[in-house]
Amino acid sequence: MEVLLGINIGHDAGATLLIDGTVIFAGNEERFSRIKNHVGFPFLSIAEAISAAGSLKISTVAIEGKAILPLKTLTEKPQRYISALEIIEYINVAKLLIGTSAGVRLIQRSYHLFQHRRRAELKATLLDVFEIDAPVYFVDHHTAHIASSTLATKDLKNGLALSFDASGEGWCSKVATVESGSLRFLPEFDVPSYFSPAKLYANITSLLGFRPLRHEGKVTGLAAFGSSIPVAQIIGKQFGFSEKDEVFYNNLGYETSHLKLRRLLIDYKKEDIAAGAQRVV
Repeated sequence: MEVLLGINIGHDAGATLLIDGTVIFAGNEERFSRIKNHVGFPFLSIAEAISAAGSLKISTVAIEGKAILPLKTLTEKPQRYISALEIIEYINVAKLLIGTSAGVRLIQRSYHLFQHRRRAELKATLLDVFEIDAPVYFVDHHTAHIASSTLATKDLKNGLALSFDASGEGWCSKVATVESGSLRFLPEFDVPSYFSPAKLYANITSLLGFRPLRHEGKVTGLAAFGSSIPVAQIIGKQFGFSEKDEVFYNNLGYETSHLKLRRLLIDYKKEDIAAGAQRVV
């Protein structure tokens, strides 16, 4: 009998318990900490998952983040940190490093080397706090997304699976074929996070005075009250996909693109900015 504990440490942290592939418990940390979109190690969710296991012993642990673990401390309230993305944006090499496949893989390898200590720290925490002494596997971000929507349902045996996200270990999307219940990823379709439409939308959310990863729905609602075409034309010249050249382009930047957007859109109303962003996405 396999008793698997799944853990997400990033935003919307949480834990899941599966017994022989069947989900027995799944909970987000915010439900227990009462901190919306809780970020950090999900101590309370893990405790609930272990409780749901009863007398059964955890046999396997899976943690989201294979090449790049979330840069958060093992506390309930992680402190603000300066991300590597902010640094490489500041020295003007972001487009080269996180806008190309070779650059993303270089970043992944660099992160992976420096995170050996964090991996050991995670395993030690599981042992010391929860007495979990089991093999720990680190799972690629997009693989986790795709597997939960295909393999976990046991319904899709053959087909095409796509994961779209703001960013997951350097990529904003990945594509895989599902063949006889197994995944085969197609790396030629990997898109670097530098070209992430979701990241653009998050920056628009910030520009409009809302909180990214929390208030994007307000931007969607606000868009219904605006005129989209003027702003969409401005953003579209800076960010999008060229059907002619079959390439993505982004002249806004990544972590700090809201600053350039602010200069470009300073004369437009909030609802028009929301509508324009909605049209582009």
